[in-house]
Amino acid sequence: MFIINFKNYDSISGSRSLELAKIAAKISRKYKIKIVVCPPQHVISEITKVSIPVFAQHVDNKVIGSTTGYIIPELVKKSGVSGSLVNHSEHRLASKDIKELVSRLKALKMRSVVCVKNVSEARKYAKLNPDYIAIEPPELIGTGKAVSRAWCNWGFSSKWHSQSQKLGKSNRRIFHGFCQEKKSLIVVI
Repeated sequence: MFIINFKNYDSISGSRSLELAKIAAKISRKYKIKIVVCPPQHVISEITKVSIPVFAQHVDNKVIGSTTGYIIPELVKKSGVSGSLVNHSEHRLASKDIKELVSRLKALKMRSVVCVKNVSEARKYAKLNPDYIAIEPPELIGTGKAVSRAWCNWGFSSKWHSQSQKLGKSNRRIFHGFCQEKKSLIVVI
């Protein structure tokens, strides 16, 4: 599975988010691969009209009601969103909120992608049994270096594989990028 996080760059403003989602849907059909898009909140309803799974970039651990400005899981689900990133490196959350959000998303039959910065965090949050875990080491953020390439050079892929056995078989793991010789999974977040 590929996850494409549109982030909040000017290059996806206006109709460009819709164009990118349509391109991703076309590639998904053509190559028979699962692609999920994470558009900015303000265009999420428009993007759910494209035949491609849509995840929220973030949800808040708040309730429906007097929570102006917060992104509520129950409401994004009603917009056609099927999952969410949780604890992205650009929007870190308290452990309590991560735990409650994974549980809420599960109860709503939505997918959770818990973002972590290292194997230690992965172990900790794997116990919550999220659908996916994505690792992005802080030392590589903004460097232009692909996480997967750096980890292949460090021999991390084989270490991660052995660690994932200890984390539980029900969790699926995802890396950013692709390590060809190690056959790691692909993600863009």
